[in-house]
Amino acid sequence: MRTPEKVNIEEHWEETLSKEEIESIERGLKDLEEGKVYLHETARKIYEKYL
Repeated sequence: MRTPEKVNIEEHWEETLSKEEIESIERGLKDLEEGKVYLHETARKIYEKYL
């Protein structure tokens, strides 16, 4: 994971993303469109034994 850097106010934040970060966001958006998501409450119930 990259360490956050200070971004110049004139710079657009999306231009600072790595290829991997962009691909991860795109996968998340695709999952959302396909309904492959859980509500926060549901996810907590599923994973609470691991937290």
